[in-house]
Amino acid sequence: TGMDRFFGLQKWTHELRESIIKNTGLPISYGLSVNKTVSKIATGEAKPNGELYIDPTGVQPFLAPLSIRKI
Repeated sequence: TGMDRFFGLQKWTHELRESIIKNTGLPISYGLSVNKTVSKIATGEAKPNGELYIDPTGVQPFLAPLSIRKI
């Protein structure tokens, strides 16, 4: 299902981030969500050096309190 795929991507991206940090020592932030726009905003919110997952049901609650400038 779509949610199973999403959670599989969460696991993969988390492991990729951990590998990059371990092998390079570089900080990395990312956001993962239903589309590029929400993922980009989530990445900005995850900085510095964090990860943020916004599942399909969490998009509106995530975006609603943000300013227009952030969106």
